[in-house]
Amino acid sequence: MHLPHQEFAINMLIHAAVINMVLLCINIMPVPGLDGFNVVREFIKINTQKAAEAANVFFFILTMVLFFNIDKITVFSMRQVESFLIFLIKLQQGA
Repeated sequence: MHLPHQEFAINMLIHAAVINMVLLCINIMPVPGLDGFNVVREFIKINTQKAAEAANVFFFILTMVLFFNIDKITVFSMRQVESFLIFLIKLQQGA
């Protein structure tokens, strides 16, 4: 028998695990400024490495801006998807 606080704790652990997995996926992207780029850096030319290192701070800041504004980006993209789905429904009804 599960008590309400046990169910809450289990849900919190599941949500924490999901958040950690999302952060892992973001962190291993091969973008300068993230850890995934350190793996790829060994396989690219020296000139490209130097350019990427110069852009390292820029890409890190860009990633953080995107990360902290993901709610606005998601709302915008969901509106676009909703408009497209409404268009498809109207198109299907008219056919």
